[in-house]
Amino acid sequence: MRRIIAIALIFAFHIVGLSEAAKALNSAPEQLAQATPPSETTTAPEWRFDEKRALETIRAHGFYGVRDLKQTLAGVWKGQAIRYGKLLTVEVDQTGNFSEYTP
Repeated sequence: MRRIIAIALIFAFHIVGLSEAAKALNSAPEQLAQATPPSETTTAPEWRFDEKRALETIRAHGFYGVRDLKQTLAGVWKGQAIRYGKLLTVEVDQTGNFSEYTP
């Protein structure tokens, strides 16, 4: 059975021709290797949260008195805020997920 499959594969390669297969393989990388011009690149994704949007999200969860709001290298906004008279640590990630915890 293995011999029949091997013979069929060899026969198929001769029909297609190795030179045609090599041409197809050589032309594909040239198309993929084209660089994107700098004018078409964007600096930041649209979903990225800036400080204003992070503050809006924190306030929407019932917090006030936001202070020490800083962005980490991972893009998470962390700070402290007050809710129900307690000072809590809050954070908003790049996609808008909110979390709170006791400092």
